[in-house]
Amino acid sequence: MDKIENNVNEIARYKEYYLDDAECILISYGSSARSARHVVESRRPRGERLGLLELQTLWPFPKEIVREKCSHVK
Repeated sequence: MDKIENNVNEIARYKEYYLDDAECILISYGSSARSARHVVESRRPRGERLGLLELQTLWPFPKEIVREKCSHVK
């Protein structure tokens, strides 16, 4: 357990979309990620600065990655 929990950032897999200028970030996992990406990509042309963090692994939960990526948004 310690070996896994001490290496979460190396184990966790994720994709990020449009996080550079995002004011609000959606966090999604699994099949809902495709719908979340569609929402982000359809609203950005309207001027809404949305981003998406798509988690591809849930265990161990990448809390530090989520905290880092969301530190500058609502």
